[in-house]
Amino acid sequence: MSVLSSIRKGRIQAPLKALVYGVEGIGKSTLGAGFPAPLFLCAESGTERLDVARLPEPKTWGTVLADLDEVATGSHDFQSLVVDTVDWLEPLVWDHVCLKNKWASIEAPGYGKGYVEALGEWRQLLKRLEAVRARGMHVVLLAHAMVRRVSPPDLEPFDRYALKVNDKAGALVREWVDAVLFAQYEVATSKGKQDRVARAYSTGERVLRTTYSASWDAKNRWSLPETVTMDAVELLRLAGADFPDEAKTLAAQLDSLLEDVGDVDYAETVYRWLGEQNRTPQAYKQAVARVRERAQKESKQ
Repeated sequence: MSVLSSIRKGRIQAPLKALVYGVEGIGKSTLGAGFPAPLFLCAESGTERLDVARLPEPKTWGTVLADLDEVATGSHDFQSLVVDTVDWLEPLVWDHVCLKNKWASIEAPGYGKGYVEALGEWRQLLKRLEAVRARGMHVVLLAHAMVRRVSPPDLEPFDRYALKVNDKAGALVREWVDAVLFAQYEVATSKGKQDRVARAYSTGERVLRTTYSASWDAKNRWSLPETVTMDAVELLRLAGADFPDEAKTLAAQLDSLLEDVGDVDYAETVYRWLGEQNRTPQAYKQAVARVRERAQKESKQ
């Protein structure tokens, strides 16, 4: 068969592979919980208040890799894998490399050789995550952010947000994913007539930055807007990815019912509650039932 006969045209639908990082408490775990049927690989306790499925917390690097092998090949109905968080896995990588090479610490070999050796293990992780994705599951990597000083050759040194992992490992992970999304609170500025400098204040809105800035690393291959709402369903929609038909149908029903009710404040309350419930199909069912009940009462008045 000629290779030309196997040419595929058009956009290929594929599960997402994304890295979301931000400051502690911004809502990264909640975002991950909003993905379809998520399974969490947890190396920290950030999901204790979320109603999600979790693998046992890994104590060794070998356990992490073995767990991912089982997720990729085992029998289950999960549709998304959420790694929470990448930087809490890093010490397991270092411990494994040090034990294998009989080093006292990852710094022991000097000249950054320990971190270079650790890259082999990070590649093993990404290989297994690719197998999970090949199964048809979205892969969402969560990570913390830190402020790091950078010194470009053509500029004065300045601070910017970066992944809270070793630079070499961070570069490898960023290259693998289709999107690096920086989570932060929306900040606005105002300047009164008597103010010499503008005053910054937070609007309370949590957003994802999708493109590179001097202040943070970000990228995306999905043609996303520069800023998107920190909502899994909205992110999936903008990225052109599939999400459960049931949730899609219920969301359309809910939008129609809320439009019939015609109460903007009530609609905002309903959508806020949905976000708190991670926009699961069950949450949509409850919301649809409640809004339908209200619409029916109002129609009888």
